[in-house]
Amino acid sequence: MKANTKPSLTSGREEHPPTEVLRKEKSPSQQIDAIIKGQSDWRGKKLSQLRAVIKKADPAVVEEVKWKKPSKPSGVPVWSHGGIICVADTLKNAVRLTFPKGAQVKDPKKLFNTRLDSDTVRAIDFYESEAVDEAALKALIIEAVEVEKAGLKVTLKKTADYKIPKELQNKLDENMVLKEAFYALTPGRQRGYIYYFSQPKLSKTREARVEKSIDRILDGMGIND
Repeated sequence: MKANTKPSLTSGREEHPPTEVLRKEKSPSQQIDAIIKGQSDWRGKKLSQLRAVIKKADPAVVEEVKWKKPSKPSGVPVWSHGGIICVADTLKNAVRLTFPKGAQVKDPKKLFNTRLDSDTVRAIDFYESEAVDEAALKALIIEAVEVEKAGLKVTLKKTADYKIPKELQNKLDENMVLKEAFYALTPGRQRGYIYYFSQPKLSKTREARVEKSIDRILDGMGIND
């Protein structure tokens, strides 16, 4: 007796996920809603406030969620207008807005308070005890949108263009292992250390910063890692 070789009704057809599966896919805005709700303390409220200011500043802004990974499976909120305007992240003691092209954004109110050593990026850490200057932030967002619309490009300085503080140079000359480790770092990490070590006015303070950073340099880590 011959086996039934009648072709399946679904053979040759493209299979699609069940409607129930499709319905479970959340939009980026819904994912950001979930990220905010996932922060049960003041950070959730602060992030919600910042999001509202961003959307008021640019009603055409596009909400996205990027960079999902095991350590942060929900990803991070991103707002774009042709390119990324800013990215939000919740830190232990702050909510941070990072502007990939912040170095080109005019900031008359001095809102940027971190990542100031970068050739391109600027960021703002918002703390629990500090009120958000919504008017200033709105103006900053509008300026960032204009920078993106203009398609401005960033000219990066080379590490060689930065003057290495003598306190760091002395350590590099004394310790060849440290010297090799420092120059094995990415250019961005090298510049971060140079900027960090150069900030203090007192040589004693600069020396202390170098000394405390030696292990991080040997481990291949940057100042912000």
